[in-house]
Amino acid sequence: MKFRHARRARRSLVVPVAAVGLLLGGAVPAQASTAAPPASVKVSDDSVELTWGAVPGATAFLVIDDRAHEVIWRGEQTAARLPVQAPTSVSVLVVALTEEGPRTVSKTLATVPGAGSGLTPLTAVTTDTGTTLGWGALPDVALYEVTADGEKLTATTGLRLQIDAVLGQNVEYEISAERELPQAEIGEDTVTGYSYGVDVTPTTTEVNKTPNDAQPGDTLPAGIPTMTTSRTAYEPYIPDAYIDAPDMGTPFDCESGDGSDYWYGGDNRGVGYNTGKYRTLAAATYYWSSAYTFTTKDIAPTKRYKKINGTMYYDSQRTATGETFRVHPVNNDGRSAQTLINHSVTNPYCSGANAIDYDNRQEMYQNGGHYILGKHDQMPNHQLHRYDTYSDGTSSLDRIFNHPLKDPKCLSWAWPCGQQMYEYVR
Repeated sequence: MKFRHARRARRSLVVPVAAVGLLLGGAVPAQASTAAPPASVKVSDDSVELTWGAVPGATAFLVIDDRAHEVIWRGEQTAARLPVQAPTSVSVLVVALTEEGPRTVSKTLATVPGAGSGLTPLTAVTTDTGTTLGWGALPDVALYEVTADGEKLTATTGLRLQIDAVLGQNVEYEISAERELPQAEIGEDTVTGYSYGVDVTPTTTEVNKTPNDAQPGDTLPAGIPTMTTSRTAYEPYIPDAYIDAPDMGTPFDCESGDGSDYWYGGDNRGVGYNTGKYRTLAAATYYWSSAYTFTTKDIAPTKRYKKINGTMYYDSQRTATGETFRVHPVNNDGRSAQTLINHSVTNPYCSGANAIDYDNRQEMYQNGGHYILGKHDQMPNHQLHRYDTYSDGTSSLDRIFNHPLKDPKCLSWAWPCGQQMYEYVR
């Protein structure tokens, strides 16, 4: 099995923001001059605009959809406008056609979450000299922390970052930010944190086999083994063995009122795939050859304990209903697919005001790409994995995110911690 990268624990930081536009370029190192980058992208709700520098000896340029391996634009100018419909994302290559053969000028990843989503476009433009990451200004945010493969890279007040990942390399970047809000302004549905992730990866189209007469609509060879299935697994889980039942002195508490010190069993685990330990599980398996998506969901029982003189004694267990927990496969055409998850599951010992809530939208691609966006409560931990199998018998596992809980009390309506919004693209 190929393991793309064992994502380590996420770090969070807050960072100041200035610019409101999103014009992102491609390759000047952070310490270098202010020369214009060789490639850039501009995102709006209905288009993705690409620009790039002149290439000596180029007779024409192509824009290639790297997920479908399809030519979508051809011209002699060094700019192209691609129409899109939010929410979506693109992964495209700019290729120069020269007498020496085709040459990849840039690879661009761009998200188009839409104006009403609460998210901003996230972009990565990669050339043979580096990558430019870019994102939009988020409200009440002072600092953005950037990690590379789980290690802290920098904290910045800006919205654009030049990094050294070049074409052909594989690096996972994450941008994290927390809003600076007084506790009195935080409600159950207030967004208090953001996580943006982008995977810079090699091209999946075999660019060197692009013919000079390639036209829009032409399909090019894939440079990777055929992916046969993809499985995503979303698990909210409690890392501790036990968690104290919220007791705020109200009728909505999870205590029974008999004076006992009740605790609930957690999942007693760390980060991992297929551990079998979770509060709930939402899984979608994408069968690419048959253009079919199979979904499953599961709710683990909640065990209650009495704590007496420092010792936990088992009391009882109940299982929540799944009436407000839906995993909906929207479509699957064999090359791309979409699934929606809507989750509101309450501790069966508590009132409906104490639920684990999250929404998740998955835009999946057979070439290994994806666009994942959504939001969730900040209790408990939230984790999403992707597991792919290939026609040559190999497989790969990727942890898309693991968001640690903020505070166990966040599950109580009387102690709101708000929600975390996120988007991840590859």
